[in-house]
Amino acid sequence: MKPRFASSVIDLESYVRQVFRTDVDSFRELPVQWRGFVLQHQSRGHTAAAVLDLKRRGQITTEYDPQGVFDAYLGNSPQ
Repeated sequence: MKPRFASSVIDLESYVRQVFRTDVDSFRELPVQWRGFVLQHQSRGHTAAAVLDLKRRGQITTEYDPQGVFDAYLGNSPQ
């Protein structure tokens, strides 16, 4: 019988590195409403680095929007 992974085994650094393919500082800088979008669309080039670049250029909103989070989770870019 193999033990299951529990939340005490998974730390933030390894989670961010494996799932979002970035470092913890970049993950924390990534707007909350865009995390699901990045997660769902990494294969299309929407990486954390690409979204952070858009944020720095002012092309995406960083204001928290619950509907935007839901839309991003469904795969739509929150506007």
